[in-house]
Amino acid sequence: MERELFALLLSTLDELDGVRHRPRKCQYTERDILAVLLWAVLHDRPIDWACKRKNWPTHDRTRPLPSGSTMSRRLRTESVRDLLLRWLLAINLVRDDGPLILDAKALAVAWHSTDPDAGIGRGVGQLSKGYKLHAIVDRDGNLRAFAVLPLNVSEQAAAEHLIDQLPQEHGRVLLADGNYDSNRLYDRAADKGIQLIAERRYKRAKGLGHRRHSPYRLEALRRMEAAPDLLAERRLIEGCFGTLGNVVGGLSSLPNWVRRRGRVERWVIGKLLIDAAHRRKRKLPIAA
Repeated sequence: MERELFALLLSTLDELDGVRHRPRKCQYTERDILAVLLWAVLHDRPIDWACKRKNWPTHDRTRPLPSGSTMSRRLRTESVRDLLLRWLLAINLVRDDGPLILDAKALAVAWHSTDPDAGIGRGVGQLSKGYKLHAIVDRDGNLRAFAVLPLNVSEQAAAEHLIDQLPQEHGRVLLADGNYDSNRLYDRAADKGIQLIAERRYKRAKGLGHRRHSPYRLEALRRMEAAPDLLAERRLIEGCFGTLGNVVGGLSSLPNWVRRRGRVERWVIGKLLIDAAHRRKRKLPIAA
């Protein structure tokens, strides 16, 4: 299964511009670097493990393999990061025109970790230390925007960053839970032509109070009152995040060698690539 996924992902990578680019005074192409990264992430192993020929299939041991220090240096370059992000967008299926869904997944590290980039914030039902994957997906699980941020960054602040990544829309709906029920976020989404519909943060509130409310929030409240099941599709992202951790090579937790924000982001992108490859193989929407 790992080899099949690896071949599928590399074939997608080869369709991108600049994949064979070799920077000045560098021995290895961008493709060489990303292939080694993918092999490590696919097998849940450190980068150094993937730099050793004995850990590759016999038929594939003639490929160019950079050293661990070369990988560390090249993976931090903007050109490799840009190609990695374009690769992630290219692997998605044909995109759905239905509602978008916004949510986040905590990625905890141990409390005794000395990672200076890890933040302390709300994890899965408790206070945790680590990072959080924030994502906007469509109904089929195709990624539209994402960010990997420390846990102490609020979900509303992260959502603003994600909305800024989206192209200009016209009337597209964005579904979210009560953590995103913010007048400022409603206005930010409206600037992109998107109608945010978030569950009410305070469900027992009897009214709206005396403060100013975004007209887009008021519109969302009217829609939810008229159609109580409007947010039902939001649960699809729970299936998306659940599948992300339950497939071969999927994202379950951060290994102890994946620390600092840059490494965590690259690891998560690798796992998102693998998840997208699984969906492409199935050619089916995610399960609710």
